Amino acid sequence: MLDTVFGTIVLLCAAAGLWQLVRLIRSLNTGPGGEAGRVHVRELARLRERRDGLAEDLRTSELDFKLGRVPRQAYEAERARIEPELVLVLAALDKLEPPIEELT
Repeated sequence: MLDTVFGTIVLLCAAAGLWQLVRLIRSLNTGPGGEAGRVHVRELARLRERRDGLAEDLRTSELDFKLGRVPRQAYEAERARIEPELVLVLAALDKLEPPIEELT
C-alpha cells in the first residue's frame, strides 16, 4: 500500500515537472507575444546565421589574401562587399537582442 502511494506521489511530481518544462520551452519559442515572439525568434536566428556567414566570408577572404591566394585588389573588393552588409546585420541584431544586463 505504501509503495503504491509513494509511486503515485513520484509520478505526480514527475508529471508536474514535465508540465513546467513544456511551459518553459513554449515560452522560449513564442516569447511573451505569442506568434510575434516566434517571428522574433526566427528573425534573430536568421540574422545570427547571416552574421556568422558574413564573418566567416570575411575571415576566409583575409586568410586567402594573407596566404597570397588572392591579390590585394580582389581582397579589398570582397571586403568592401562584405563589411557594409555585416554592419547592417549587426545593427539589426542590436535592435532585436536584449542587452546583456537584461539577461541576468
